[in-house]
Amino acid sequence: MGFQDRDYYREPPHSFEYGGTQKNQKSAVFIIIAVNVIIWLVNAFFFNAGNMDPSTTNRDLNDYMCIHSSDLYNPLQYYRFITSGFAHDSSNGWHIIGNMLTLFFFGPPVERRYGKKEFLIFYMSAIILSGIFWCIMTNLFPVVNIFGQTVDISAVGASGAVTAIVILFAFNYPHAQVLLMFIIPMPAWILGILLVSMDLFGAHNGNTGIAHSAHLGGAAFAVLYYLLRSPVLRILGAQPSGIFTRHPRLRTYGSHDQNTSSAHFSSERSPSPNMSEQYSGYAQTPEDDAEFLALKIQVDEILRKIRYSTMDSLSEEEKKTLTEASRIFAEHRRRRGY
Repeated sequence: MGFQDRDYYREPPHSFEYGGTQKNQKSAVFIIIAVNVIIWLVNAFFFNAGNMDPSTTNRDLNDYMCIHSSDLYNPLQYYRFITSGFAHDSSNGWHIIGNMLTLFFFGPPVERRYGKKEFLIFYMSAIILSGIFWCIMTNLFPVVNIFGQTVDISAVGASGAVTAIVILFAFNYPHAQVLLMFIIPMPAWILGILLVSMDLFGAHNGNTGIAHSAHLGGAAFAVLYYLLRSPVLRILGAQPSGIFTRHPRLRTYGSHDQNTSSAHFSSERSPSPNMSEQYSGYAQTPEDDAEFLALKIQVDEILRKIRYSTMDSLSEEEKKTLTEASRIFAEHRRRRGY
C-alpha cells in the first residue's frame, strides 16, 4: 500500500490532542497540573494566602515551599528545590493559569514522544536544575537594598520546568505552528528563540518581578537534554526511544544472502539510489522479507515525524524515501491483487 494509506498520515499533522500515552492511564501532564492546582487551592482556602509575616501562625503556604537565594548554602532546605516548582503566587491567579495552560498545550506531545516515565523524570529534573541555576545567578548578582545590604529573595512557580517543556517541544517539532498569546501564529522554533531572548533581556535589566534566570536554566537543560540524550544512552548501552529507536533484528528470506541468518536495519539508514531495483525481487510473501520490513519501518518513522510536524520538516532524502516507498508498496499491492 502507498504511504498515504497509513493511519497516522491520514490524521491531521498538528492534532496534538490532550492525553497520556495510554487511554486507561492518567497522563503525566494531567497529574502535574492537578497537583499544582490542588496546592494552589489549598493555599487559597486553608492558609492565609499572601500573609508572609513569620509572627503569625497561619502563614502563606508558599512560605514553606518557596526557594530562597540563601538555600544554596543550606542543605536542610534543599527540599525547596522541588516544592518551589509546585507553588504559585497566591495573590495572582494568572501566575498558575499561565504556567498550567502552557503545560497543557505543549506537554502532551512531548510526553507521547518520550513516554510518561521519562517525561516525569525530565520535568522534575527541570524543576530542580532551574531552581539551582536561579540560586547561583541570584548569588552572583545579588539584589541590594537602599542601605547597600544584600536581600535574601525568594521565588515560586513551575515556569522553569514549563520553559524546558516548550524548548524541548520546539526541538522535536520545530515547524509545528503555534499561537503566541493565542493570537500570533509562528513556527515552534521561532517561539523558542523568542522566549529565550525575552528572558535574556529581562535577566539583563532585572527588577521585573520574574525569575528569568530560572527560565533560562530550564531552557539550557532542555537544550542539553535534547542534544546529549541519545549519545549518552548509546554509551550506556540503552536504546533511545522516539526518532532514535533501533529496531529488532529481522530474519532474511527469499533471494537475499542465504548465509546470513539475520540482519539489522535502522530507520536512519539512507535510501539507496537504486531503491526500485533493490526491492523489485521479493519472495512470495514480501511482508516477511527483511528488506521489505526494514523499508516499512523506515517509512513508519518518517510518517510519525510528519504526524507531529509538517512535510517541510523532512529532509530531501526522507521525501525521496516516501516517494519511492509509495511506488514500491503500490506495486506489491498490484502484484498480490489487492
